[in-house]
Amino acid sequence: MRCPNNDLQLPYPSAAGTPQQPGGSVGDGSPAAETGVPHPNGKTPDQVEKLGEVAWCHKEFIDNHGSMTQADSLAIRRRIYGLGRSGVQRSVTLFVGSNSILWMNHQEDGRTRSGDPVGLTEEGTRVAELWHALQTAADTSA
Repeated sequence: MRCPNNDLQLPYPSAAGTPQQPGGSVGDGSPAAETGVPHPNGKTPDQVEKLGEVAWCHKEFIDNHGSMTQADSLAIRRRIYGLGRSGVQRSVTLFVGSNSILWMNHQEDGRTRSGDPVGLTEEGTRVAELWHALQTAADTSA
């Protein structure tokens, strides 16, 4: 599965080093299985269906480029959700709440800038890996 924009050059310099997820663990803290695929929980089917593709595309981008900025994330979200107000603006909810899949480090003034680092939360990684495992299983069974 190829995600949109993962072959693009980074439009802004990436954050130095590897940014860490602020605020500790997110979600239910389910440990990854020995196979590397996380354990599902009761909310998992809906989360994987709604958020899996965008989580996987962010994970693939970070794996390929080492880090991600707000501009990189926005480009992926625009490809998946569309350019209109209802699309990308609605995708901001991916950063909010106990089941958020993405985090962003803002400047001290709290304003969002295109160069702000973005990453996956633990929940985002879990959802991405489950979605990818389901896609891989579907591809091999077809």
